[in-house]
Amino acid sequence: MGRTEIIEHTADVGLGIWGKNLEELFRLGAEGMFSLIADLSQVEAKEREKVELEAGSVGELFHDWLDELLYLFDTRHILFRNYEFEKLDEKHLRAIATGEKVNFDKHDLHKEIKAVTRHNYRVEKGPGGWEAEVLFDI
Repeated sequence: MGRTEIIEHTADVGLGIWGKNLEELFRLGAEGMFSLIADLSQVEAKEREKVELEAGSVGELFHDWLDELLYLFDTRHILFRNYEFEKLDEKHLRAIATGEKVNFDKHDLHKEIKAVTRHNYRVEKGPGGWEAEVLFDI
């Protein structure tokens, strides 16, 4: 079973993420990032966004995935909580992210994430699956 851990950093906050496969790693990374932003138990699956990405490596793809979801949050104000992967390998991703638009009367927001950084960033395959470490500029 995969897991995430919060990594405290001087001016940032980060996540350590472990997944048995790429789908679990990518899902937990997105869930972890949005759980830093808001209480996801309050978010319903009302809005759908299709995300299609291609990158030169799994590390670039994971970064681009989190960056794209953060961009959609910033521009469309959607808190995502569910992810359905139609295609996912080390260089390609096609997924549907679902959630709902921010409602300040309903949603408890925690942190504002400004960017997915590359500081101390890593994604690698380990003996038990995939591991990632990512810091967010807050």
